[in-house]
Amino acid sequence: MTGFAVALFALIASSLPAQPYTIARSFRSPIESYVGDTVELRYVVRTDLLIEPPESVPSVDWGRIDSVAVLPLGNEYEVRFVVTPFVPGTIALPRLRLGQVDVDGLSFVVNSVLDDDAQLAPAYGPLVLPGTRSAATIALIGAVVLVSVGAFVAGRGRERLTAVLARLRTGRPDRRLARELARLGRDQQRMSARDCYTELIRALQDYMSARLGFDCRSRTSTELAAFLPALASMCGAHPSVSAPLAEVLTAADGAKFAGRSIRPKARGVHVDACVGVLDGLESARRASKRRRSKSRSLDAHR
Repeated sequence: MTGFAVALFALIASSLPAQPYTIARSFRSPIESYVGDTVELRYVVRTDLLIEPPESVPSVDWGRIDSVAVLPLGNEYEVRFVVTPFVPGTIALPRLRLGQVDVDGLSFVVNSVLDDDAQLAPAYGPLVLPGTRSAATIALIGAVVLVSVGAFVAGRGRERLTAVLARLRTGRPDRRLARELARLGRDQQRMSARDCYTELIRALQDYMSARLGFDCRSRTSTELAAFLPALASMCGAHPSVSAPLAEVLTAADGAKFAGRSIRPKARGVHVDACVGVLDGLESARRASKRRRSKSRSLDAHR
């Protein structure tokens, strides 16, 4: 009987799965976040098994998993999660099958701007006077009608109105980026390297989102670098015009995630490089628009 118990215990112990991986290092950006903030989580995983991106990203009840990426690092892998939580507290990531490895037990903390014992005030009823909403609606419709009639009466009104609305929607991404670069050029010496590059990459992501036509805020630096030729093409420029941004993206990763200390002088060089790329792209874009306008004018006279 004793021999049978020993054999049974050995069989059960041998059937228990060994931990197939270890988390060597982990990074988070930003370090402190609140409800609704987009957070990037990076885990350096050490394992002898193959790790691959998941076939699909699961849905979660605490918010949204925007993307999951896997980057090989020699005998290790870097697993990157981009998430947007909508609830505070300690958030547990779901169990994920990444190639031959089931990753589980990962979590992060989301802060709240409210105290733990804070109570929300009850909602108030409507405070507008009777008829206010109807009057505002009529006034808005009248304004829209007047603007539309005036635009169509004034020659090429339709094209002008379309161009104005397009500029209002985008808010001139080149001007927004130029303002951010000017501010960073002035303030970067008083900022830490991590904060400087975080704001610089965020401004570049907004600009690339507007020019490429899809969201680049959740993209990694590797993905952004792969989009640089397409960015130049969309602006009618040669790929070499946007190529200097690749070095900026690499430096930003080092400052944000590896704690690399980058001197203010080197940061200034990177900000100036972004200014040069922006000038080159927008100059090529304006020249391309002029060529298209001239071509349309010639076609109209034929």
